[in-house]
Amino acid sequence: MLTIPDIKEVLQAVNESDREISVNDTIKLINEKLHFLHLEIKSITLQDTTETVYCFVNTLPDKVMEFSTIFSVTEITILKKLIEMIMLHRSNDSDEEYYISRKEAIILIREQSSLQVNQANDLLHKLVENKWFERRGDKYTLSPLCLIELKDMLIEKYQTRKENGIVNICQLCEGIVTLGVRCTCYIRLHHDCFRKYNVINPQETCPNGHNLPQGMVGKIFYEVQENETNS
Repeated sequence: MLTIPDIKEVLQAVNESDREISVNDTIKLINEKLHFLHLEIKSITLQDTTETVYCFVNTLPDKVMEFSTIFSVTEITILKKLIEMIMLHRSNDSDEEYYISRKEAIILIREQSSLQVNQANDLLHKLVENKWFERRGDKYTLSPLCLIELKDMLIEKYQTRKENGIVNICQLCEGIVTLGVRCTCYIRLHHDCFRKYNVINPQETCPNGHNLPQGMVGKIFYEVQENETNS
C-alpha cells in the first residue's frame, strides 16, 4: 500500500520535466493499461487514521485467494474460514467492529488443520505480513487491501445490511465498514465519515432520521481526535 506522499515521491523521482505529474492522472493511465489483465490500482481511506492509501488489486475477487501462490490449499481454506468468522462477529456496544480474537483464530486454524499452536501463530503472522489481516492488540480484523479487493465478493456472499444481510456499507463513502458507528437502523458510517456528517447535521440523527444511540456523538469525536493525535 502506498500513501499519496509515497506516490508523489516516486513520480518526482521519474519525472524528467519541470511540470508536476498528477497522481490521479497517472493512476488513471496505469489502470487503462492494466485493465485487460484484471488488475487495478484502487484507493481506500483507512478506517482508523482517515489516511488515503492506494492498493494494487486483482479485479476478479473469486480468484484473488487462489492466485496467492505463497499459500497452500489448506492455508487458503483457513483464510476463507477466518474471513467468514470475522464477518459474522460483531461487538455489542455502540461501535461496529468486526474482528476475531487471537484465541478464536488459533482454535479455528487447529480445527481446520494439523498445525500446532506455534505453527498457527506463524500462519496468523504470515496473513498479517501479506496484508490480509490487521492486528489490533489481541484482535484480528480485515485489512484495507482485503476490504478493497474482496468487497464485491463479500457483498455477494453476505449481502448488505440494507438488504437484510451483514455487510455494512458506509452511507457517505460507500466503502465497507468494519470499524465505525451504527444507528439503530441499517445505517452505518466510518468514524471520520460520521464526524463529517455530524458537522453538517448536528442533530443526533442518522440519514434516515432515526435518533443515534445516546452518547455516540461525543464518544466517536473523542476516538477520532485520539487517533489523529496518535498518528
